Amino acid sequence: CIMSEGTFELFIEKGVVTGCNGQSKVIDIPEGVTEIGANAFKNCKFIEDVNIKSTILKTIGESAFEDCTNMKNCTLLSLKGSIENCAFKGCKTLKHIEIPDGTIKIGKDAFSSCERILYVVIPSTVFVIDGELFDFDNKKTVILGEFGSEAEEYAKRFGETLEI
Repeated sequence: CIMSEGTFELFIEKGVVTGCNGQSKVIDIPEGVTEIGANAFKNCKFIEDVNIKSTILKTIGESAFEDCTNMKNCTLLSLKGSIENCAFKGCKTLKHIEIPDGTIKIGKDAFSSCERILYVVIPSTVFVIDGELFDFDNKKTVILGEFGSEAEEYAKRFGETLEI
């Protein structure tokens, strides 16, 4: 399946976004997508906004958005699985991300080199955070989570600020 909008094409195979062709500042991931594949948008410098509209998304693959250096916003409607290692690594202009309820795992370095990120919302459904999410000492970044959650444990383990 190829979703086409002008000169931009989004490649989807059996519910998995595998990549794109062309340049668009705004990427809309449609309903019915179950996975954003590994490296699907890696090094896509033109992307500024990503809107993931699928309510059955299970995985954001390893390095899926790595080095999308102009990405400012990523809106996730639903995620019933995991954000894999380095998924948003190098998204230098990403300011925040709200990880939706239902997410159970966040991989190592998921947000490393996201130097402008101000806050990450981590729901109580997250049971596994594999190592450090960030690779920089940015005391402006706040983890928003709940008492007794993996988010609280993560904040304590790595000296991050936690707000409830």
